[in-house]
Amino acid sequence: MRKVLITAKSHEYLVERLQKQGFTVLYFPELNDMELKELVGDVEGLIVTTRLKIDRSVLEKARLL
Repeated sequence: MRKVLITAKSHEYLVERLQKQGFTVLYFPELNDMELKELVGDVEGLIVTTRLKIDRSVLEKARLL
């Protein structure tokens, strides 16, 4: 199943549209850096807020991005 991780507060329309396109949406607007690294491994899309640091260590775990 295709997954998208949303780590920023967003309008419910975004979640609905992604689901209609066949994505499983993981919506965690309060996610911290450690939790991000745990969840990013099998997602195909990542919608982030600037409070999270997307660095090499995150990208190395995100094998499907």
